Amino acid sequence: NAGTLVFGDIEGIVIPPGQEAYEHVMTCRSGVTEAQFPGPINVFGASMHAHDLGKTLWTEVFRDGEMVFELNRDDPFLFDSQHFNFFDQQLFPGDEIVNHCVYDSTSRKSTTYGGPATSDEMCWDTIVYYPKLPSGFDYCSSND
Repeated sequence: NAGTLVFGDIEGIVIPPGQEAYEHVMTCRSGVTEAQFPGPINVFGASMHAHDLGKTLWTEVFRDGEMVFELNRDDPFLFDSQHFNFFDQQLFPGDEIVNHCVYDSTSRKSTTYGGPATSDEMCWDTIVYYPKLPSGFDYCSSND
């Protein structure tokens, strides 16, 4: 009985033009996982997602204020070669999930914003896990 959960930002992404390595950080706060996870969840895979400017993407898990492991990394991130990375990790109520998305906007002459179009950007990590959360919780962003 597995589920999917996205840790990600679309709103709030603002990438200036001409930057070789501009970083956007998305944080799913510990209070959200504390409220949404009734117990540990077992993560068996994850897929990072950005669009054309995505260069390096990774996710860190913090527990009690300390980074305990890196949940996922695509370095380099290749839009035309997106994939799942498989592993065995556990997330606990109160864990803070932090995505780092580094973008290369040297090809752009104007600001790039978060949005659904390939010319826009995203900063996502979609995990697959079990047991499926009974609450139906499936998305956490910096705005939560």
